[in-house]
Amino acid sequence: MKFQILGTAAAEGWPAVFCHCDACKEARKLGEIRTRSQAIIDENLLIDFPGDTYYHAVSQNIDLSKIETLLITHSHSDHFAPIDLMMKGSCYAYGMVQQKLDIYSNEACKSIFDSTVQYEILPEVQENLRYHIIHPFTEFTAGAYHICSLKAFHAPKEDALLYLIEKEGKTIFYCTDTGWLPEETYAYLQGKHIDLVAYDATFGPKKFGNGHLGIPDAAQVHERLKKLGCIDGSTIGIVTHFSHNCGAKSHADLVNCAEKYGFLTAYDGFTIEI
Repeated sequence: MKFQILGTAAAEGWPAVFCHCDACKEARKLGEIRTRSQAIIDENLLIDFPGDTYYHAVSQNIDLSKIETLLITHSHSDHFAPIDLMMKGSCYAYGMVQQKLDIYSNEACKSIFDSTVQYEILPEVQENLRYHIIHPFTEFTAGAYHICSLKAFHAPKEDALLYLIEKEGKTIFYCTDTGWLPEETYAYLQGKHIDLVAYDATFGPKKFGNGHLGIPDAAQVHERLKKLGCIDGSTIGIVTHFSHNCGAKSHADLVNCAEKYGFLTAYDGFTIEI
């Protein structure tokens, strides 16, 4: 599987949209721009749909018309801003590779989707957006992928989801946004081998654990997964979803912290194959 992280920032972006803190000024100076969180597997499975999706497509040469499956983690706007989904068809899009798009999310995201697009979406577009409401620990097959939605510790008003994605014997655990993993999630994962984990690291070098993780927290989760037999020396750990509040001022600062725990540090466009 080819795994690409399109956006690596928390909700405000980094540099943050209105901010002039030292971290944001340094990011502008260095040209280290982090956009809102999103990832793609191969060329046909997309995780989350923030407002920066269009920018990701044009800046990183992503053909969104190839996407067959869209997984949404939760309803926060930096992860789900569905307005551009109205453009998938009719006079807005010609020559698409895939006409149909299967969307998987919790109920809160479906509610936002309905309220956002209801006045503008054309019937011929909506009929090709096939919506599936799922809950934690729902297993399903989407194309070549076997997927399970897992419970996150995040967004208390809804069932925020993490995703375990398997294809041809390789497994990716997409583990953002979340704080300390719920015990039910650890119980489900026990004994399942994971080849790559993308960890929430919103708080960078800091410890947090309450709805988000820092890099030291991600290391604790990594150790717990190791004890459960989920990961070994071949498992790749990646940290992503960084806030300008994390205490680091540059990508190099984050790399220096992450390397202490054996993690790779994602940047916008980070790509790896397993």
